[in-house]
Amino acid sequence: MIGITLSPEEIEGAPPEVRRWLERKITVLLGQTTHVLPHSPQLANCTLQEAEAIYVSLRDVVPVVNVFFELGRGAASVVQDDMEAFTLADLLHHTRLPDLQQLIACLRLIDRAFHETHGENDALFAVDQEGYCIMLAETRRTIRLLWNHLIAAHAIVPQEEATAADAGFALPFTMSGTVPSSSIHLSNVFSSSGAPEQSATNNGARKQ
Repeated sequence: MIGITLSPEEIEGAPPEVRRWLERKITVLLGQTTHVLPHSPQLANCTLQEAEAIYVSLRDVVPVVNVFFELGRGAASVVQDDMEAFTLADLLHHTRLPDLQQLIACLRLIDRAFHETHGENDALFAVDQEGYCIMLAETRRTIRLLWNHLIAAHAIVPQEEATAADAGFALPFTMSGTVPSSSIHLSNVFSSSGAPEQSATNNGARKQ
């Protein structure tokens, strides 16, 4: 069995994913929870059709779409019953937005798009005072499913599978009409027909 010892400085300098993983492992070992989710938030389950509608309404706003699919990535910091919670710090890191205000603005646009599809009574997610974004686990899986569908629909063909016809962009090489007559290759001058001619200096030297 191999043991690993990490100093406080190493933990502090670790990527957010590593810190979250350590946090979950320590929490399980101690039998504690770092954050208790509310018992009955008014959260709605987002169906695949509703997720598609949200995507269609926001797909021209790239940062918002990025945040939307990040909610389906599946790296929750807290899992409790049928709910999952992500820290806003993790969402900010993975979406590479410049600041927390931009992240909150994106979340509000996503929530507004969901209300336009689902109605005003329920929310897609909730943000608590400790900086956690809470949503139903089923909603997270639905967003992930939509992402998988989009990837499958826009699959990129690997280079090795390209057909000869698709890859046949090269044209037969010819010098005809492509090199100016004044161009010089070593000691020869190219004619307009593409065949090299001896320069006048060389021809004169031969005549002597």
